Amino acid sequence: GAKEDRLTFSTSVLAAHTDSDISLTRNNMRGCSDPGTYGYLSGGHAPGHGGLRVITDRITFADGVTAAHTDADLSQARQSSRSNTDGVTYGYFCGGWSGGIVTATDRLTFSTSVTAANTDADLTLSASNNKGGMSGESYGYQTGGGTDNVTSERIDFAAGTFATHTDADVHVIKGNQMDISDGRPQ
Repeated sequence: GAKEDRLTFSTSVLAAHTDSDISLTRNNMRGCSDPGTYGYLSGGHAPGHGGLRVITDRITFADGVTAAHTDADLSQARQSSRSNTDGVTYGYFCGGWSGGIVTATDRLTFSTSVTAANTDADLTLSASNNKGGMSGESYGYQTGGGTDNVTSERIDFAAGTFATHTDADVHVIKGNQMDISDGRPQ
């Protein structure tokens, strides 16, 4: 597996942590967190000609141990999706690339650590490498995607559905952006 590092927040020290190594080396995977309990790293592309993956690794925050968790595997192999979480009940893996740009969304139920396709939350626009995956208390946002998409979509966590939300459209197409939030929930 891939070698992982762990940052200790109280000391700001980053060090190798072999118990957190992921089960299979891969690029362009996405993660979401069940705050205080588990983190999930899903999908991706194996280096070289290894192909797209459905695999999900789960890290237990209490002990820092990471292992493959097949109940949380994605419904289809893909890379470059984005994630949202309501921080309480569900995490969502949205869009991505699976031989073509996809709209599929998988929902992870935190109480069971099980992921399944969730067509009610599929994106309304095809999006790969969405430029944002920010989550707040009531809504999550997917912004941009592909090479010419500036449109944003918003998931209403109470309803579990996405809809276009032009008030959050990006103004300039940018590649490889990172997600940020104010820390509630993410």
